[in-house]
Amino acid sequence: MRTERYEQYLYGCRFCPMCKPASDTSNATFLECHSTRAHAMIIWRVSNQIKPYSDKEIELLYKTNLDSVSEAFCVDHYPVSEYMLAARQDIVEAGRVPEVVKSVLARNQRIDVESRGKTTILSCEAADFAYEAAFERVSAIAEKLDVGFIQGYSGASAHFLGDDRKARDLAEGLTAAIARSGVSTVLTDGPETYYALTKLYARLGVHIPENLSVRMLSSFAAEASPSNVSNKITGMKAFYHDARACWWMADTKPDEKVIMPDFFGPEKLLGTGALYDEPRGLLKDLGVKLVFSVWTRALARSMGMDEGLYLVHPQLAEKLARRRLAEIGRCGSECLVTDSFAAVVFLSIIGSDGMNVVWLPEIL
Repeated sequence: MRTERYEQYLYGCRFCPMCKPASDTSNATFLECHSTRAHAMIIWRVSNQIKPYSDKEIELLYKTNLDSVSEAFCVDHYPVSEYMLAARQDIVEAGRVPEVVKSVLARNQRIDVESRGKTTILSCEAADFAYEAAFERVSAIAEKLDVGFIQGYSGASAHFLGDDRKARDLAEGLTAAIARSGVSTVLTDGPETYYALTKLYARLGVHIPENLSVRMLSSFAAEASPSNVSNKITGMKAFYHDARACWWMADTKPDEKVIMPDFFGPEKLLGTGALYDEPRGLLKDLGVKLVFSVWTRALARSMGMDEGLYLVHPQLAEKLARRRLAEIGRCGSECLVTDSFAAVVFLSIIGSDGMNVVWLPEIL
């Protein structure tokens, strides 16, 4: 079993309740069985051959994301997301995935390509939603920037659900489409797509085309726009939301000082990395006033669409999103800004509870 290598961490986590303030799912449902500690206990019993997974326990390991916020909040940063993922991989290998997960993994997933020059937007974060308006929004940006457009499935969701074979198949299909298009630069629609191409594919043994440049769409859009141009959120108080995928690419993890009740900064103690720092720099250049919260950067709570949760348990994902929206509202924010197209599309579908939601590339 893959989980056996995490024995020391599982043993520690199953007795430790200290990450409860950070647990995404249990703080939305108020159920102990959805806590990181409960997940560790379930996995520990199986990895020690005390008892096999029951159907209910397997369901619980999918009624959550990968608990990476708990990992970030942990003083010792135990690899919670890694053992959660390992457990799912064991479950997939044993052929015991719940029917709802099985149906998601079995879906037909196509790739659409609109060639235009050597630069193209790669839109994967909204593909799982089958939401036509999302396609139109990305197409509009592609036309504005005079670049091409590829919509497909990165394989990240399949990976997060524990099926690396499916993830590899999707990754190979997407990279083949990119190679056939002849582009030299792809602009990713959010952190999860960026993570897939820059980190995940190497783990899966999938090679992206040689000399392909991978950039965030927002960064490219900022360079293509006139400098110091005001827009609809200039001067507003804005909360910047980080997708959980940023955690997998952070340069530094949160400092132990951030879990103290009186912590109010500096914000960079909550984690650093280009996907945290660059968008905030762009917003400051636009004259946006960023509001502070402890639950940001590496401690950013999920908007519900992270790590495949919305695909298999959309109602639970919606609970996480509404909790996150309420939290952002309490910070005094007039709008929510994010680089995550998945978050923007998900909130477009379920509603944003009156919060003005802005996708960063659309205002640059």
